[in-house]
Amino acid sequence: MAPPAQLSQRNAFLLMALLPVVDAMTPQWRGLINGTVIYIALGIIAMFFVVCISKPNKPLFITSVVLTTVCTWMLWACCYMSQMYPILYPMLAEAPGDHSANHSAVGGHGGGGHGDSPGGDSGGHGHGL
Repeated sequence: MAPPAQLSQRNAFLLMALLPVVDAMTPQWRGLINGTVIYIALGIIAMFFVVCISKPNKPLFITSVVLTTVCTWMLWACCYMSQMYPILYPMLAEAPGDHSANHSAVGGHGGGGHGDSPGGDSGGHGHGL
């Protein structure tokens, strides 16, 4: 085993080697890393409470905390990454059966009532209000 001074130098070298990689990351990946760090911190806090508070069945509680933390992190990470680079983008299209190009906020149909109303009213009156 290497002396502690050599381990700290090796760790410092690894950190210096990783700095350009971290700087090149997009903000989305930084968010994923920050969220992962938060989940790790919450898991450690929960583990602290389990170890300090629970006396009987301590291995069961520790296993529950670890599994809960990992599973909730995986759920969050999958949801987060699916929003980073979506496969399907939202497409704005006409609603089914909506063929009018001019919409008004009051009557639902534009064009002044010249035969475009659903009831076949071509006189311009009886438009709904």
